[in-house]
Formats: sequence, C-alpha cells, structure tokens
Amino acid sequence: MLAMRAGKIFRFEEITRCVGDVQDALVSICSDKTIAVPELPDDPMVFARPGFNIIATANARDQGVNELSAALKRRFNYIHIPVVSDQKTEVEIVRTRSAELLERYKIPGRIEDPVLKLLTTVFREMRQGATAEGLSVQKPTTTLSTAEAIGVALDSAIHSRYFGTGSVGPEDIARNLIGSIVKEDLGDLKVLKEYMNLVAKKRAASDPAWKTFYEAAAKVLSA
Repeated sequence: MLAMRAGKIFRFEEITRCVGDVQDALVSICSDKTIAVPELPDDPMVFARPGFNIIATANARDQGVNELSAALKRRFNYIHIPVVSDQKTEVEIVRTRSAELLERYKIPGRIEDPVLKLLTTVFREMRQGATAEGLSVQKPTTTLSTAEAIGVALDSAIHSRYFGTGSVGPEDIARNLIGSIVKEDLGDLKVLKEYMNLVAKKRAASDPAWKTFYEAAAKVLSA
C-alpha cells in the first residue's frame, strides 16, 4: 500500500514461499493497480500512483512449494539469473558487497583476496560437485549461492572483530562456513566432512592457507 501511494517499486521476496491466498491477492493489484483495505478510516480503496510496480523473487528450487497460479504468472515477466560460475567474477562480487556491508556496519578492516578466493573456491566446487583437479565430490542440498558466500564473509569479519585478531583469516572462514552449508539437512554435514577430508586436507599439505582452513574446520566438525 505504501509503494502504491508513493508510486514506487515494491519487492516481494520469496513469492513461492507464500500461500496461495496471498499470491491471489496480487492478481488484482497487478492488473488494476488498486487495493481494498477495509480497515482504513476514510476511503477503503487505494489507487496506485504512476511508477508503482512489483518485482517478485524466488529460488528455482522453491518453485514447487507454492507454485504461482497461471493467472499470476501471466502478470509477470520472467528473468532467470544463473549462479555465477566464473571465479574471478564471483570473487569480485563477494569483495565489493562484503566491503559495502562492513562499511555500513562500521566494522573496520577488509577481507584479503586470498581468503575470498579460498571461500569462493569451496562454494564453487561443492556447488558443482567437482574440484579444479577433476575430483568428484558430493553436492550438499543447500544452494551455496554467491549471496551465501557474502554472508559467510561478513559473519567472519564480525567474528574476527570481536572474538579474533580483527583480520579475517582462513580459520574465520572455516568457523562460519559450516552454518551456511549445514542447514535443513543434517546429511550435508557428511558431505562437508567428505570435502574436507578429500580436498582440503590434500591441499593443506602444500598450501598454508588451506592448512589453516582445514585445521580450524576439523576442530569444529569434531566438536
């Protein structure tokens, strides 16, 4: 209603997570640009000003939760945004967005590129089910999107600020990574352990950053 009165864009997050009755209410709003609110003291009808529109988002894996009706689907243009597969681009996105969030929350410092590269490498390989060396690994049930990687980077920076050295290292990534991967399905814990034992442990033998990452993750996973 506020967006309609102001002639602004309204973002509807996770539309397929909403029940059908809520979705059906959008049909007339999208078509007629009006909404009836009986609780309003004067006129119950609210008419949208020019500029009002709706952007709805949904994950592809959630389409079957509360699938949109055919009537509502006809009122949206669909844009598919694929997962970022290029590591260089993903590192840049995570770097830029995490820096913006750190500035917003007034958390000093920055996350160095080697740490961001390690983080995005883990996400990309587990997401694809294959490592850079061609080794097949299990995929977790969670999405492991770039947004999740940004969340891990931010959480790591906050944790390091208050409970660590203030400089984000591989050990901070390891501690905060687990909660991002193991969510609804506890079976993903087994998937993560497999990745650590088959991939991270091997790289730890020749790379100090991976060694720190593996040792920190091993402590958390064995707790």
